[in-house]
Order: sequence, then structure tokens, then C-alpha cells
Amino acid sequence: NAVERLECLPSNAYMAERWRDCYNGVARTNQVLVFLKATQAGSTPMPEARAKTLEAEAKFLRAWFHFKANLVFRNIPYVKTPDELSGMKPEEVPNTDAGWAGIEADLQFAIDNLGATPNNNEPGRATKYAAMAVKANALLHQKKYADAKTLLDGIINSGKYSLVANYFDNYNETTENNKESI
Repeated sequence: NAVERLECLPSNAYMAERWRDCYNGVARTNQVLVFLKATQAGSTPMPEARAKTLEAEAKFLRAWFHFKANLVFRNIPYVKTPDELSGMKPEEVPNTDAGWAGIEADLQFAIDNLGATPNNNEPGRATKYAAMAVKANALLHQKKYADAKTLLDGIINSGKYSLVANYFDNYNETTENNKESI
């Protein structure tokens, strides 16, 4: 209740748990990006198209975890891979802003490099439209309504998604991942 009333004290365990969960996710996605780069530089790289999709999925998740941190904390450090940080240690990344630029850049990379359908048709994997939806949400939080509308119109006009006839189908295990699920 204290979180909902914006009355959180430092002693509230939820705050530490949210921070830890978000930055554990960021660390894992950055590990994927580091390992991907090492794999691609090695003697048995994966096909370039698959590597680009994997990088886009990881950057989508990195943006997602930073976005979730952004919703609770005013300013966040946008932590990237060591190469992207140009030698700066993760703990040295300043938290002087809300991280919107990093969130938007990673989501734009995902939009540009993910397909319209999930990789291997596996439900739950990031797609171009999922990245567009999250970026639109980030833009709405920044009050960039026209930019968000453009992305949301792109999702609606894609013809891939529509509302289900029975709203409850969104919460029924037997009808999950329906035409309303991005």
C-alpha cells in the first residue's frame, strides 16, 4: 500500500527487490550480448541473421528491464555492455536522468531487427510489434503522444492484432496467446 500511495521509505523491502530484479535482468541481457559478440568473433559463429535477431531480443529485454526500473525510480543508470560503456564500470554509470534515450535506442534496434512473428514461432518471444508497443508505452510516459500514436497506429494497421470477442479469453489459459496478445 505504501508504494501505491507514494509513501515508500528506504526500509520498504519492495524497493530493494524491484531494483535488484531489474538490474539482475539487465546484467543477464548484457551477458548475452557479450557472449554473442565473443561467439561471432570466434571460429564457429552463428548465421548473421540469427545473431542479429538474438541481439535484438537481448536489447528488447534490456530496454524492458530499464523501463521497469524507470517506472519506480526517478533517475536510473542505463547500464550497457563493457564495450558500449567504453571502459566505464557499470557501478560508475551515472543516474542523472530517467534513461529514456537508452530505452528508446534499444527498442528501436529491436523494431529494426526483429520479425513480425516470434523466432521459431515460439510464443512469448519478442517481436517487432512487441518492441513497438513497449516503445509507445515509453513515449506515452514522456508525453510524446504524437510519436506514440504513430507506433500504435502501425501495430493496429498491421492487421496482425485485434480485440477478442470475449474479454475473459485474455485471462483463460486455454485461449492465451490469442489475436489480442502482442
